[in-house]
Amino acid sequence: MRVTLTVVLCVVGASLLALPRSAAAVEPPDLYTTEVAYDAQRRNARELAYRRALGEVLARMTPEPGPALSFVESPSDYVLGWRESGRDTLWVSFDGAALTAALQLAGVPVWGSDRPLTLAWIGVEYPDGGREILSMAPQPLETDERPEARAQRAKLREQIRTAASSSGLPVALPVMDETDRAAVGVSDVWGRFGNVLRPASRRYRADSLLVARVSLDATGREQWRAQWLFSSESTPLAGDPGAMMRRVASDMLQRFAARPEESAAVRISIVGVSNATAYGELLRFLQTRSLIDNVRITSMQQDELNVTLDALASRDRLQELLAGDELEPLIGPPPVAGIDAEQPDLYFRWRLATAQP
Repeated sequence: MRVTLTVVLCVVGASLLALPRSAAAVEPPDLYTTEVAYDAQRRNARELAYRRALGEVLARMTPEPGPALSFVESPSDYVLGWRESGRDTLWVSFDGAALTAALQLAGVPVWGSDRPLTLAWIGVEYPDGGREILSMAPQPLETDERPEARAQRAKLREQIRTAASSSGLPVALPVMDETDRAAVGVSDVWGRFGNVLRPASRRYRADSLLVARVSLDATGREQWRAQWLFSSESTPLAGDPGAMMRRVASDMLQRFAARPEESAAVRISIVGVSNATAYGELLRFLQTRSLIDNVRITSMQQDELNVTLDALASRDRLQELLAGDELEPLIGPPPVAGIDAEQPDLYFRWRLATAQP
């Protein structure tokens, strides 16, 4: 990602390096690794396992894993390491950069390793009717109001972690410290109130929210209901955490996979950039967006910043991906005859700096 200055801007205030990032792309640690069934007694057992493993990894990288697999003649050429994890499984790690290059050369759309963070707000209901929000880490034993549920909570955390890893998604749980508890109650998660959860999630720089409630019966069985909140959309989810994560990953693959044929230079105008903090936050926001390869600043007048984005997406798809709590789409002024080359393609209002305390 590059930021290119084509005009001189006088921005007084804090250094950009000292400003907090408004959003962050995250690389899932296990994106290019997987563990698959392995029968060492079969002929060409390792090659068969490599191809099976590659199929799983490609399903995290592209919305077209079938065609992508057909372009890779020898999966072993992309293997960085392997080990037998037991008598019947093989752990395999692939060279993600080499795979990405091969798929791009073949014209296959690819979702890169820098991926939007999803914050999971999980409301847990126990058999006695008590409810709580699942936190990122176990509470200290001396302050745990339900010590008998520690094993159940650990199981839920592991389910979320495993499902996210298998789908190639960076997913986090809230820490549930004083800040979170003051902003969100369990009823907000149970009711899936996005107007409460979205502002409370800004501190995590999450791009999407998984809002779920899980009811546990006396035998420990689980019943899940959830919604995925992305931009202004709300998508109902069904099934266990694995099914929910696969649904979210499938949607994100369609949204974020880079399609070379859609590459375009898109001019955008953004109002609400009123000070150095807003300017720095906005630049960092644009730098961390998927499908933006380069940000070129062309002018800044008063509180309006004009930039050109070299994007791996069409104008319409880029607008869909940028619009959200931070950037509010606006209807621009009517075109001025004779100067079409100077007019922005998209208009937004920057809202993050004014919305945060």
